[in-house]
Amino acid sequence: MEASSKKFEAEDPFEIVQSFLDVPADDSFYDQMTRTFIEEYMMMGWDDEQIFSLFEDPFYRGTHDILKRKGERFVKRLIGEIRNG
Repeated sequence: MEASSKKFEAEDPFEIVQSFLDVPADDSFYDQMTRTFIEEYMMMGWDDEQIFSLFEDPFYRGTHDILKRKGERFVKRLIGEIRNG
């Protein structure tokens, strides 16, 4: 059965659900999470402005939360560090 023709199932085990980590979110947590987002989009060929736009857009909750908590300077510094090695 093709995915496009699959009927909706109320108890679908592959349903996307929000989950929370039971760990304190310290500076190293935000640093690593931010690096992971940046590296992923760089590997997809995105430029620095496109990547930063993900952090500005409230629709992308994870990246936007980082921007709100850590600030523009933090995000742009990591984009530059990762881009330039």
